[in-house]
Amino acid sequence: MQLAGDTTSADEVVVIDGSPDDRKFVAEFRRAGHTVGVLAMNNAKLFGRLRRQLTSAALP
Repeated sequence: MQLAGDTTSADEVVVIDGSPDDRKFVAEFRRAGHTVGVLAMNNAKLFGRLRRQLTSAALP
């Protein structure tokens, strides 16, 4: 399981790939429609890409 970003202030959590029932998924934590965090289980490739997007979005 991997987690990145600010998940405590999210107002919405959306599974964007896979299924928690299958124990392979990626979920985005969103605040005001913007992704602020990412949670993944057994999907390191997509997690890595989304984590890099979080980092680049935070840069000025």
